[in-house]
Amino acid sequence: MLLVQGATDIQVSTDNLDLLKQAELDVDTLIVNRMNHILKEAPADRLKNMETYYDPDLPLAKGVVKKNVDFIKN
Repeated sequence: MLLVQGATDIQVSTDNLDLLKQAELDVDTLIVNRMNHILKEAPADRLKNMETYYDPDLPLAKGVVKKNVDFIKN
């Protein structure tokens, strides 16, 4: 199992990731800096973070795709 968490996620905190890790022994984790709930790079500022939700042209956060692909291949 791979648990992916954005460090600037305003919907789910990293505390939730810690709780999920405790429930599953065989788990990989990835915390992506500056990534929010919708996998986009976003600042910690709540209003600016929310603006990313409405911009479909923003790319996915760096590293999230590669880590998922690597996890699936292995």
